[in-house]
Amino acid sequence: GTDSALIVVEGTRAALQAALDGLRFAPSADWSGTVQLDLLVDDDAGGFVQGRTTIEVLPVDDTPVIAVPALQTVAAGETLLLSAARGAAIVATDIDGSLAPVTVELSVGVGRLSVTSSGGVALGVSGDGGRDGMRLTLYGPIDAVNGALATLRYQPLAGWSGELALTVTCLLYTSYA
Repeated sequence: GTDSALIVVEGTRAALQAALDGLRFAPSADWSGTVQLDLLVDDDAGGFVQGRTTIEVLPVDDTPVIAVPALQTVAAGETLLLSAARGAAIVATDIDGSLAPVTVELSVGVGRLSVTSSGGVALGVSGDGGRDGMRLTLYGPIDAVNGALATLRYQPLAGWSGELALTVTCLLYTSYA
């Protein structure tokens, strides 16, 4: 912002050094930008010295957030579509609006996961969907990854029934030059 503050410290050289040694700059949460710090030292006898330094505050990269649906059920032999139309969407969001790519990993202990990608998403698959489960890894721009997640399907292993956890992890890749 454009707020400014004036700090006046009077005293001996040692007192001034101690005051400057403890000087801290604490910007508002989630603020980033550049600030100029001007320093003027006056000896009350007509002598003075000036200095200026720049403080650059880098943006904080907030972690992405994954919205997941509540408990879902699927009948044996059926396929579960995890979509917004069913109120069961899995959606990744980045509050920073970053254009950096994301990786979303989905895994189940038993059964198959599948998605349809309209492009822009790299897809990694491990496991065959049997009793050892399956893991899907989606990598790309967040909108493209969400497009693929909108088509997420789970198919239980034939003859299997019981409770199962779908684990979802999201990572955001950012770098500051």
